[in-house]
Amino acid sequence: MLIAAIGPSFALAAEASALVIAAGLIAAVRTGGSSPATRPAGHQDIGAGLRFIRRDPAVGVFTITSFGFALVTAGAVGLQVPLLRNTIGLTSTATGWTLALGALTGTATSLATSKLAQRVKPSLLCLGAMVLVAATLAGLAAASGLPAAVVAFMAYSGLSWLLSTLFISERQRRAPADLQARVGIAGRMLVLGAVAAGSAVATALAGKAGIRVTYLAMAISAAVIAIAAGSPLIRRAGLR
Repeated sequence: MLIAAIGPSFALAAEASALVIAAGLIAAVRTGGSSPATRPAGHQDIGAGLRFIRRDPAVGVFTITSFGFALVTAGAVGLQVPLLRNTIGLTSTATGWTLALGALTGTATSLATSKLAQRVKPSLLCLGAMVLVAATLAGLAAASGLPAAVVAFMAYSGLSWLLSTLFISERQRRAPADLQARVGIAGRMLVLGAVAAGSAVATALAGKAGIRVTYLAMAISAAVIAIAAGSPLIRRAGLR
């Protein structure tokens, strides 16, 4: 929206200013503790988190599922602007508004995740969201105009943010208090590794086969992950 209103240079300057403000706010945080931590986080802390993830069946299946799903769908984020701008043919203003509406949808969905998880078992909610993400990726692969692109992108953004929030909250909800930070760091490390690898593969595929084919491949892969994860999620995580 800023790019459409004031141009890309001023929009980037606004983003840079926001990062500086955020850094200042982080620096101003005070924990209120009387003494510093006895030892910094390190490989032993990450190892403790990984060991807990491996031991706990529910946390393990959520983590493996999130890793696999991030691996096969990571390219959707990196390729979203080329898809909207070059493949579908939206103007720069329409692309900006589409991205903005997607972000707003994702934020709203994240805020509603807790209430949704109270009504539907998180394992079933994850499965349903993964199947729908596969459908929205296929929709983006086939979109040929602004209305279809906006609807598909808003649906994809909302569902992907819902999944991300669910995976994190379910992992942390099951982790004991003394391992919260370690399990969180270990889980994020695994998912970020999957995102990096998946983005590289998707970029290479897009260069060879095209963006639409890449989105279709991600849609099929997402459906495969959902099918493969269905039974383990329900059996190991659905009863807790």
